[in-house]
Amino acid sequence: MALHPNPHVFGVPMAAGTADTLHEQQLRQQAVVVPVPPTQILQGPSPTPPQQPPPWIADESVPVAPPCHPHPSFSEQGMWEPSRTTQSSASLKATTQTTAAVPCGFQSQQVTLPTGKVNFVAEGPEGPARTVVCVHGIGASWLTFEPLIPFLCSRGLRVLAFDLYGFGKSVAASGRRLDRDLYIDQLLGLMDEVLMPEERKVCLLGFSMGGVLAAEFARRHPERVGKLLLIAPGGFLKKELTPCGPFIFKGLRGRLGGLLVSLAGCLVGCCEALTCGRLKRRLASSPSVRDFFTPDVREPANFEHRITVNVANFTGNLRRSITSYLTALRRMPLWEEDFAKEYDQLAAGPVPILFMWGLDDNTIPWEEVQVRVTKTFSRRKASCIRIPAAGHGMMMEDTEQVANCVGAWFTDSADPAWHHCLQQFQLIGEPTSVNEPRLGDQHA
Repeated sequence: MALHPNPHVFGVPMAAGTADTLHEQQLRQQAVVVPVPPTQILQGPSPTPPQQPPPWIADESVPVAPPCHPHPSFSEQGMWEPSRTTQSSASLKATTQTTAAVPCGFQSQQVTLPTGKVNFVAEGPEGPARTVVCVHGIGASWLTFEPLIPFLCSRGLRVLAFDLYGFGKSVAASGRRLDRDLYIDQLLGLMDEVLMPEERKVCLLGFSMGGVLAAEFARRHPERVGKLLLIAPGGFLKKELTPCGPFIFKGLRGRLGGLLVSLAGCLVGCCEALTCGRLKRRLASSPSVRDFFTPDVREPANFEHRITVNVANFTGNLRRSITSYLTALRRMPLWEEDFAKEYDQLAAGPVPILFMWGLDDNTIPWEEVQVRVTKTFSRRKASCIRIPAAGHGMMMEDTEQVANCVGAWFTDSADPAWHHCLQQFQLIGEPTSVNEPRLGDQHA
């Protein structure tokens, strides 16, 4: 399906009969689509609405991320404050039904590239607009960015999110192994096939393992990236701090790692055949499996549906899911020792970079990577916006707050207070220790 010459690929439903995941079928049944002016940020009920304004400033010496509001504006102190709008509460409510808490019915499309079949969604205005290309993490799919899409589209941005090969519904061509080279080729091929010629340069958003891939793409193809935003990216943690280190580094990433992956796939395939589907049903209801897919958020109970969807998608093709996950652990440069040189080269390159991190991230803790991130990117005067009390899953739990910052960065907001905010979070020098950050102190 050649989509390159079609300027209407964004926001157009796919042909009837295209196979969907369980979640996508549920989304269409519950779809609520509300037209919103491009300049208006959506504001809707968050999963856990606070009873009173949160204490954003916990420590005056350390800058904190701005809270979320429909129109981002800033106080003189550089913190985000609600805009004084003339809308009535009734009219505001009418424009906020499509939010992170309400499924929006996005429908995926598929395109065949030389590297394989790619499943993707493209949303946003059909006219000229900046395109944000989103790259998800290990064991996930384009649904990682589902909460952000309506917020970014409301800012006049177009969003292209896709499944990496081996995850979701994207399938690599026969004979291609899952590694960073394949994923870079996949991203480049998808952009060339789906986007119009005038969209040659895009805004690139990478999350977790997808942050490594987005950084590598920007390093190899800086002419294709206008701006880069990395949300809690991999490639900074030290191997010595990794749980299950011996299994990963001496087993999976050792000389016999490929054999271990193949054996795991064969074992799962045999178990599926012998149990006639009972294995999948047991795994789907297993508390341990559900715990594994529970997102790193403050209130996991608010995301039971998301957990169920993630488990269902993973167990839908269990053998493929397990082998893809283990292969990513085996071949992807997810640790500092594997990717330090590439980050150094990215920092020396021309692409503008912004980081975002949750201060309660338990997957890639900020306190464990702060020194390396600051040492590498302070030379670029890059900033890292840290969100208090946010975990690795901040895009689903702190959606509006993340979207406000993403939108301001990719739309080149001219608001002086936004630039002051970036200065507050600027990576300065090298911290003396992870417990005594000096980030932004000079701009307080």
